Amino acid sequence: MIRRQQEQCFHTYGCRRMWQWLKSSEGVYRNPKTILRIMKKYGLLAEIRRRRRWRQPDSPAAALDSYRSIRTYDGVYTDFGTHPHLRHKPATFSEVNEMIDRYIHFYNHQRIQYKTGVAPLTLRHSC
Repeated sequence: MIRRQQEQCFHTYGCRRMWQWLKSSEGVYRNPKTILRIMKKYGLLAEIRRRRRWRQPDSPAAALDSYRSIRTYDGVYTDFGTHPHLRHKPATFSEVNEMIDRYIHFYNHQRIQYKTGVAPLTLRHSC
């Protein structure tokens, strides 16, 4: 009975929760210490997992939180008004696209990599 419930709940029930479940659902009244001994004996103790904060999976905040930049200038700025190098906020979507295209060109053609000492596409074309 305990093994079946542990499989259903993906081994997340500890001895206290299992004791409550047995008492409320199954009508089995046992000492919690007895439940603990049974779970230890048959290897049915809960797996300890770290608690995670729930987030909407398709939200923009989730995408930004999952981004990890290696270098300081690799950051992606979504609010162009707060970007330190901009003198004005872009007025249209085409201006934003043009800025992104210029950055991609800079990243591939002009940015010098620390490890190789040359730009990525220069290195690729030289091989």
